[in-house]
Amino acid sequence: MRFSVPDKNRCACAPGWYDKYCGLRGCMPPNEDHVNIDLRSLIIVFNTKTSMKSQLDSLKTNFKKIVSRMTKDANGVYDNWIESFIVYGFVNVQSQLIVQSKFMYSADDVVNFLNSFTLYDGDDSQPVITAVQAAQQTFPKQRSHATVLVFTDSPSSDATPWSHRFTDQNPEQLVLQISLLWKSRYTFFLSLPAGTDYTSNGVDVYRRLALTNHGDTFFIQDINDFTKVLLSVIGSQYYSENVAVAYGKTDDETLTTYVDNEGDIVYFLITIDPSTKSTLPTMAGVNLYADGPSYRLYTRPSKIGDTVTISNTPGSKYNYRMFLQSKRTLMIFYNDDISVHVFYYNGYKQQRVSTAYCITSNHNPQDTYFHNILKSPQDIYSVAREKHELQMVNEISQADVLQCKERSIDAINDPRLKEAKQLIFILEQHMDNAQIYKTLAKEINQIIYLTNATNADTYDWEFTLISHDSAESHVILSAYNPIDFGEKFQKFVTNLQLLNNLDNTMGLLSIVQAQKITLRPTAQVYYFTNQAVKTVQNVARTWDIVSRNMEVNFITIADGVTTEIFALPKELELIQKMTNGRIIPITKTETTLLPLFGDMIGVTALTTDNEQYNCHDTPLVINGFFEDGADYSVVQVVGTGLKTVQMQDSNGAIVGVTDYITYQNPNFVSMRVDKSKFASGVWKISALTATGGCQITVRHRTTVGMLLGFTSSNTDDATVTSQIITQRSKLDSLPLYAAMKVTDGIIPTNLEIQIVNRKRYDQPQSYTNSTVIQRDSNSCTYNLLSESIVVPKNELTTWTVTAYNTAGKLLLHRIFYYYQHLPSGF
Repeated sequence: MRFSVPDKNRCACAPGWYDKYCGLRGCMPPNEDHVNIDLRSLIIVFNTKTSMKSQLDSLKTNFKKIVSRMTKDANGVYDNWIESFIVYGFVNVQSQLIVQSKFMYSADDVVNFLNSFTLYDGDDSQPVITAVQAAQQTFPKQRSHATVLVFTDSPSSDATPWSHRFTDQNPEQLVLQISLLWKSRYTFFLSLPAGTDYTSNGVDVYRRLALTNHGDTFFIQDINDFTKVLLSVIGSQYYSENVAVAYGKTDDETLTTYVDNEGDIVYFLITIDPSTKSTLPTMAGVNLYADGPSYRLYTRPSKIGDTVTISNTPGSKYNYRMFLQSKRTLMIFYNDDISVHVFYYNGYKQQRVSTAYCITSNHNPQDTYFHNILKSPQDIYSVAREKHELQMVNEISQADVLQCKERSIDAINDPRLKEAKQLIFILEQHMDNAQIYKTLAKEINQIIYLTNATNADTYDWEFTLISHDSAESHVILSAYNPIDFGEKFQKFVTNLQLLNNLDNTMGLLSIVQAQKITLRPTAQVYYFTNQAVKTVQNVARTWDIVSRNMEVNFITIADGVTTEIFALPKELELIQKMTNGRIIPITKTETTLLPLFGDMIGVTALTTDNEQYNCHDTPLVINGFFEDGADYSVVQVVGTGLKTVQMQDSNGAIVGVTDYITYQNPNFVSMRVDKSKFASGVWKISALTATGGCQITVRHRTTVGMLLGFTSSNTDDATVTSQIITQRSKLDSLPLYAAMKVTDGIIPTNLEIQIVNRKRYDQPQSYTNSTVIQRDSNSCTYNLLSESIVVPKNELTTWTVTAYNTAGKLLLHRIFYYYQHLPSGF
């Protein structure tokens, strides 16, 4: 959602935004764990100075009463929406910061923790804004839409002059950005001593944040005032939803009330800054609920269209916030580069007011992509052909090393060059998958542990859970924190509704959802499906290519009837090929999946993929490619009733298969081979089955990463695409170049293209071989290029890139599947 905005039934680029993530695939599906905001957090940020003792005592004494009031609606109905509490105590003593913080689930625990506080004689000014930031970034289990209560008697030492630019990265901006992202609302309780300069940035920053956050600032006069504000104003914040706000008003104001239902109570909170010598305005026809020296809280049962007036004293400044108690929440997403807002609201003919942030776009309207998208496809193809014809002429006189006109910045540190950093689990809601899901839930924390993300100081992985039945697909959960994801995964999967007789599903939509929520390419997708599911429903969309940003692996669960181990709907079988994924048959009673995931997570370099439709009369015998320098290799064999699997390395040494088996069942075996004991290069691998066909794949865990893309010019680098650019052309095939980037200094020498018949994956035909040449690495990120190639019009092709060193060792052998022109209806 950050990169595009909804446009009817698709996503469109926001004005001025031209980015590879924008466009038809740019809108992410809702993360339902985040969209579900019935449960929220209450955060206390308390300045633990000795001068704050009376405030602390009052907070401890009244906290449970405050929470009790906050969790009851206007009719007194109890609804505990506060799932968690965060208390962040801080004080700066002679430039030393002392923090006392804790994450809790009950008000009793909060009171106990407050009782343990130690107070200190702190400095006159305190880093309050930094504390507000830290309180919201210390505990990853914090919920969105948090109520943040900030208590201090000091100006903020980390305040700077007001800034409207995100890029300034000062504490005020960072705290503002957190509130925009997590929808938290700030309330400041300021017990400032006499003589404080209220015009200083250290005080004005509280007013500014309350304004930009649509929160409140209370200038506390004494402890009675403090206690009353907590019990009356904060006690009324049950699912508080703003419907109108204004700050710095000087005139009378007539307000039109908005309610969800006729008779709902509307709250009117009016606040002033006493230092401005302002007096509190009055309202007629409303009920005075509570008041103090710097605020008044009115209520009124209302219907849509009622009007009320705030009457102000000339010369006085005031703020108002009109709010409801409602679970109907407006959600808004921001793009920090321009004024782009994406809204979601679960209501009808009601009003909400939300914070917004506008900034001038700094994108160049002369961007090449901007001009290209304004042209028709025919124009683009015409330009491409003209460029190619000119290029053919220029090639004759070019220097030995080609230079690029503009370098691809994105590809320099493209995450696809490194190991996968996102796991996506897709669970089909079939009743006969219950035991597998029970096993998966039991082992999920151990599976996540394989990523080495659980003990990291910084979280650089993303974990996602998607489920579907025959009608819907839902992104249930997506989180970067592995511990949080594991706990929620177990809860969601344990309670997942499973269905009998599920024979067709929204599996394609789940794959679309996975593609859109891929945040850290290459994502490894694990799609669990029952062999009884024979069809997947078509998904209406205007694009037809699966992203190269994910690898979709299908774990097929035996139904006790189907005997063909390749029992996967054709659409899913194609996606498995297009994404270099796996097909892994398992029984429905597996008691462990951990070894299987141990052989998949991080093992993404596909070097060998062969299959044969009859492996019972004659065994399948193939060349298996084992790259020199890989950490280890994983050989996986699929076949109905596997009888024998044999291997020998490139020197002819026999590899004891049983010594390396990590996981097996009657139709599948996975072997992790320590190649330090064997010679790399081309191995011989064979498989014999009891019936039907079989498949053999070899993958590596390796530091050698590779990107393969396409361009119409041999001097182009910036617009290299990850898909064949002529795939939708109705004209004759246009020549193009395959552009490559390989890490670790490896230089490929050959690119082979094979044509694959979708009806017979076991009979690929060689189409062409191309020499790979080097381009100038200073101006070309994709510094390797094929010869000019005319791509065949066939649906499916494989592109295999190979590299040997001068000693003849195999350094690289990578396979990529590409698909063109999906049939109508898919």
